[in-house]
Amino acid sequence: MDSVMRMTLEQLKADLERKEIQLKDILEITEAININSSEESLYTIYKWILQGSRYVEKFALYVHNVAWHCQVHFGAEDVPALLDVSAIADLKEPTAIVDLPALDGFFQVFDVVLPILYQDKVMGYAFVAHFEVNLDFLQTLTNIIIVAIENKKLVRNELKQKLHNQELEIAKRVQSMLIPRNLPTQDALMMRSTYLPHHLIGGDYFDYIPLAEGKFLVCIADVSGKGVPAALLMSNFQACLRTIVRHTYRLKNIIDELNLLTYQNAQGEHFVTFFVAIYDTRKKILRYINAGHNPPFLLNKTTGELRTLDTGSTVLGFLQNLPFINEEVIHDLDNFLLFCFTDGVPETINKRDEQFSAERIGNILQNYKYTSLVDLHAHILNRLLRFKQDLNFTDDITMLSCRVKNL
Repeated sequence: MDSVMRMTLEQLKADLERKEIQLKDILEITEAININSSEESLYTIYKWILQGSRYVEKFALYVHNVAWHCQVHFGAEDVPALLDVSAIADLKEPTAIVDLPALDGFFQVFDVVLPILYQDKVMGYAFVAHFEVNLDFLQTLTNIIIVAIENKKLVRNELKQKLHNQELEIAKRVQSMLIPRNLPTQDALMMRSTYLPHHLIGGDYFDYIPLAEGKFLVCIADVSGKGVPAALLMSNFQACLRTIVRHTYRLKNIIDELNLLTYQNAQGEHFVTFFVAIYDTRKKILRYINAGHNPPFLLNKTTGELRTLDTGSTVLGFLQNLPFINEEVIHDLDNFLLFCFTDGVPETINKRDEQFSAERIGNILQNYKYTSLVDLHAHILNRLLRFKQDLNFTDDITMLSCRVKNL
């Protein structure tokens, strides 16, 4: 009887010591989580506990991150980096490996696979062999690690999304400053714009800048890329343009300066297509340079001639020094329509994979040259909508019209 009691007491003492060790291990993991240890550190502590306490002789833990990756392993050689879960996807309880003949042959070196569950969702699979620990404890310990790491990912993603939303809000405010609030509406000089950003943040820009000596500047631009970087680059582009024209009206100088500043700011990651024109109301002269932009249409209402404005240079910001800059000067121009647009208009696609095309734009301008700018823009937009039908626009839609009548 005494020997039986001694054995029982020794067993209880051993069980108590084992429980104390397990509690200590859980507290150690919990402390590491509370001090915000990195994912790598948590996995390292977890591995050290399993090996140091001799709970398991062979072990491999797979956690889902795009695919099922092995995060911790020891005791077995050549452990596969990825796990095909097709043979174990339905498991919810610890299962003997011998009962899973479809499992990859490597895993036959293990005894049991433990699905690690959280809210009835499998978060990981632990493969164990020659274990001297209660499997419930091993599942609990592994569950604590995996859930903690998943929570860290969620917090990180939430912070990233919050930062992204803040950046979008800033970029939207910045971009709203790129759109002129007051365009001329007089009978002698009237302008009209249409702007439909494809993304939350577009990359198109247009402007009207009154100048001294009876002149004004009109321009349109499109930056490669979209989103926050494109909006910020275009905002800087606008500020540079407005600063430059305070010092010079020479278009070649303006283009040179804008190219260099764009090259320095974009660092080769973006470029800008740009059309700029200055009209002299006293001399009836239009000067322009087209830097790689979709050629605007110029309709001379006196002669009826419709032409495109494509003289100029290459895109801005791609090269530090532009290889050429050509300027065209058009004289005796006092009754005309200048129609500018970005590539989202002619490159709108229909279900036959056809583009709307600049040719269609030109035909519309010829047919509706006597209509108001409001009606002209509405008609082009309606034609675009009918053309693409239920397909989405693939780029920003920007149109800018300038009508001069006997200034």
